[in-house]
Amino acid sequence: MDTSKATLTKHTDLTYNVFELTFTTEDPAFEYKAGQFITIKLPQPEGEPLIMRSYSISSKPTKGQFELCIKLIEKGKGSNYLNSLKPGEEIEFIGPVGHFTFKTNPDKRVLLIGTGTGLAPLKSILEEQLPNNPDQKFHLLFGVRHIKDLFYQDDLSALATQHENFTYITTLSQPESEDWVAQGGKEGRVTAYLEKLTPENLQKTNAYICGLKNMVLQVQEMLQQKGLPKEAVYFERFN
Repeated sequence: MDTSKATLTKHTDLTYNVFELTFTTEDPAFEYKAGQFITIKLPQPEGEPLIMRSYSISSKPTKGQFELCIKLIEKGKGSNYLNSLKPGEEIEFIGPVGHFTFKTNPDKRVLLIGTGTGLAPLKSILEEQLPNNPDQKFHLLFGVRHIKDLFYQDDLSALATQHENFTYITTLSQPESEDWVAQGGKEGRVTAYLEKLTPENLQKTNAYICGLKNMVLQVQEMLQQKGLPKEAVYFERFN
């Protein structure tokens, strides 16, 4: 198995259990498409089975550099290993791979739906596509459980300010404080907002969905029930 190497240059804590890692690749010509992922080889004692973990790239395509947005999982081998890395340390990885890339013609609207760290590849797609398609409408629906789980809100706000064709909603399924709704925050699961869509809303629309498997399957079913063709829905799901 041929692997590539990358060096950690920055670790940023985004929440109490989500962090972002910035890597510079050994190969300065390393490239990827927005929406793709890499698979990291976890260090193991000699003779132990190989362990690999895959993570979507969260940054817009940049030669020789990429960012990962990772949720720390209790006893999770991959997330705990990556969280322990210090700047200057190296990882081995394969990729980029993946078909969750942007495929929508400029005459169609784009609906992006993500929960948790499923936002990572959607952020990459937005940062790549918004400057290139100023007349194409993009709308993001992002959901997490609690206020303490929020991340990338400044990034999304900046994108909305810079690009008039981009709007987004952040919704919390279980906000800890009544102030969230009192101050205009949205409450409910992402599916609650999708229920409000009509077939007319979804005409000439492509959807991009990323998150846990059950959410992705539920959203796919809802969109198809509202008349969005199967071939107009792209998804990336994880366990």
